[in-house]
Amino acid sequence: MNQQKNNGDQLKFIKIASKKQREWCQAIAINDDCSQFFIGFKTAIKVFVFNEGNLKQLQILNHHTNYITDLKLCNCQLLNSNQCLISASDDKTIILWQQSGQKSQNQFWNYFQRLYGHQDKINCLSILETKYQIVSGSADKSIKIWSISNPKQNLTCSQTIQNHSSEIWALSINQCQDTIISSGEDRIILIIEYNNEIWIVKQKINVMEYGYRICFINNNLFCFQPISSKQLHIYQLNSNQVYIKSKEINVQGGDYYCKPYFPSIYINQKQLLINKNGCKVNIIRTNIQNDEQLDLEFILEQVIDFGTTDGWGYLYGSISNNGQYLVTWDYKSEEIQIMQLQVIQIRQQQQ
Repeated sequence: MNQQKNNGDQLKFIKIASKKQREWCQAIAINDDCSQFFIGFKTAIKVFVFNEGNLKQLQILNHHTNYITDLKLCNCQLLNSNQCLISASDDKTIILWQQSGQKSQNQFWNYFQRLYGHQDKINCLSILETKYQIVSGSADKSIKIWSISNPKQNLTCSQTIQNHSSEIWALSINQCQDTIISSGEDRIILIIEYNNEIWIVKQKINVMEYGYRICFINNNLFCFQPISSKQLHIYQLNSNQVYIKSKEINVQGGDYYCKPYFPSIYINQKQLLINKNGCKVNIIRTNIQNDEQLDLEFILEQVIDFGTTDGWGYLYGSISNNGQYLVTWDYKSEEIQIMQLQVIQIRQQQQ
């Protein structure tokens, strides 16, 4: 891995607020202007207003019957509203929530539709905003594509992909929204491409260990975190239009057992990759300017250690779309912790 070079400003997340929450949390989402946080506690979604470092509970959404596993916000007007909240659960269903009234900091949310079809718990969601589609991965070994089927904006399952032989843990979509990647417990990564209005499996990548996290960095590059590994694997599209592993990056947290439900996220405007591994969150900066770039550089800017005494990695979280706020919940502190990205000026050091 490229070692950190202090030749400019360093980016660092600093804790600015916390709130005690003893209820188990596995899923977190943040709206576009960072005024509302959505946190899945067991079977309920708590909606918080965030203002000047303070969290105030606004609403509780209560329609799931088992633990919530993922939360996503969609700006594609799936439901003819400014934003749509989408939740997945161990109860095998997906629920769509619609904004009520005019957009504001105190915006309330209403139940809109429940999606049935999976035969086991749902582990992950991704949103195809340009195609008005939702993608879900499940313990039933399937990936489902949900599409708008009528003018009333109801969604139905338009396609099921059944090329995994075990539980699916992670999904990611590239910037062009024409490729889906998935990671399964069967130690396979699928490359799924959009062609003639249908999704087709183009490539299967066999890996040594399965992983809970996979994430596109740009249209030709993605990262994969094998479970309990000290390396993050980078895959790049080659001249034959096949993804191959091109790099391994040293990360921290590989000495701990890990848990799912804290997806890796890449913030393009900040060139930051957020990667949870074990009890640690690795903050990695890139120098990637375009899809064709070959001289890739990854710099480990910060490691946030949530180290639990048992080392089980019960740590969950998400980051805002603008990269300004990292929000977490962990078993050890039983707190919602809010961290803000700050720029630290550093002197140049000779290598």
